[in-house]
Amino acid sequence: MAPCLGVVARIAKSNKYTVIISVVDNVIPHEKRPGDIMLTKFFMNSIDGAVVLSDSVQKEVENFRKDIPVCYTPHPCLTLMAKS
Repeated sequence: MAPCLGVVARIAKSNKYTVIISVVDNVIPHEKRPGDIMLTKFFMNSIDGAVVLSDSVQKEVENFRKDIPVCYTPHPCLTLMAKS
């Protein structure tokens, strides 16, 4: 999905006032394949900010982009499990 989303984000940003914020749940896929890092960099370089669902994902996003704001909000499933 990285090529599609990266291109769409770049097109949307081309008007110079649209800001791209992405909800990120997985930065790197669990089943690694050649090209994952390159494609992730392509997508991550097209966003202006990220909302992450876990601390570990926040660290992964910050490994790719230290220059964008990252907002952590707990994954809904984790929140429900914590209340049980």
